[in-house]
Amino acid sequence: MFTDREHGWCVPVFTVWNCYYHLRRLHQIRRRVGAEVTTWLVLSLVMSRLDYCNAVLASVPQSTLEPLQRIQNAAARLVHQLDVRDHITPILMVLHWLPIRCRIDFKLCTIMYGIHTRRNARRISKTSSVRPAAQQHVLACDRLPAASM
Repeated sequence: MFTDREHGWCVPVFTVWNCYYHLRRLHQIRRRVGAEVTTWLVLSLVMSRLDYCNAVLASVPQSTLEPLQRIQNAAARLVHQLDVRDHITPILMVLHWLPIRCRIDFKLCTIMYGIHTRRNARRISKTSSVRPAAQQHVLACDRLPAASM
């Protein structure tokens, strides 16, 4: 993860710059390509970069995630052609986009669910100490006292 220690940023600086670059370029072609194409371009060029490896940002304070949230807000404004002064929360709800902190939590929950149900790769499962529910149940049953017959 690239950081700018001079300014005290702990978010991937190149990700922020790259996302703003793509948003500026998309703003230039917005009227030519239409709303649907703009939405797909924003999802593929900007939102995918916000989601890439964001699970490592799980324990950082909210102030550290603010640059990423500003990018998401700018992307939503671009898609819906809103002014900077317009409220963004209703637009995020219309687009079905979670705020950055919630996206990170959702990604972690998805990863842990995959590990728990053994749907993720074995290399991830080996690094986790969580055992699947069926295996925990079998181990718990092994510890039960034998029933008298």
